[in-house]
Amino acid sequence: DTGLRSGITALKRWLISGFALLLMLPFGAFSQTPPPEARLADEEIIQKLSHRVRWDWFWNGYTHPDYAAGKIVPVAVLESSDEVAVFFAELGEYLVFDLEGRVMESRRFPGATNQAAKDEYLRTHGEPSGQPDEAGRDPRAIRGTRVSRRDRSLEWVLPALEPPEYIAQTQAPPDLQEFEAAVRVQARYWYDESCGMGQLSIPYYSPDDPVVFVYGELGMCGVGIFDFHLLSNGQWELGRLWLHDGPGSPNDWSHTIQRVLENRLATIPVP
Repeated sequence: DTGLRSGITALKRWLISGFALLLMLPFGAFSQTPPPEARLADEEIIQKLSHRVRWDWFWNGYTHPDYAAGKIVPVAVLESSDEVAVFFAELGEYLVFDLEGRVMESRRFPGATNQAAKDEYLRTHGEPSGQPDEAGRDPRAIRGTRVSRRDRSLEWVLPALEPPEYIAQTQAPPDLQEFEAAVRVQARYWYDESCGMGQLSIPYYSPDDPVVFVYGELGMCGVGIFDFHLLSNGQWELGRLWLHDGPGSPNDWSHTIQRVLENRLATIPVP
């Protein structure tokens, strides 16, 4: 059939011309990786920063000498495909969040600019390519592959330093039973039965806290602080036991111990 053959011929010409057009497009149109979409909204980042400084002030007794509630502070955000790094040189610190908003890393640095802090962060964690640098660092030590980054700025109004909401409302956390079970098992790894009878004190806390401190009265072996972290799989993990050597010593946990005892939620006898 003449009409059918004509139609097939026209279709072939159309396919050939379309393929030729694709070949004419710049290769970069297909090879470039677009910047990752924002994984943490600006509002969420600001909320987490505010929670962090309040937590640090309440549980560790720490605040930057230049801290002034209501002051507007510039914040730099460096976002990759697997984490969000947030820099605020005004307070000399940066935080690294995973995609769920949990703090993976925090570090203080001397007064500088946000740009200087970012440069130091990139130097420490490796270049975006994920390849070994001239010093031969193993790219496996770099979390994920930072093929592309999004760099942006925010403004943060420093919040008033006041107790966390769960402290003010004496609100028990939803996973208290699971946390107690983790404390019972893991704290015993650090406890010697020869120390005699002791007690662990769990304060009010939030699963959003960077660390939950548990006070340990270890019988004849003294007292100390256990630090627990919530992992991405929802399990609690003990970091270590920090023995308290008394006021004025390098290992002075007086402030944290007082906070735990003032806000004690549960106690666990040991051994």
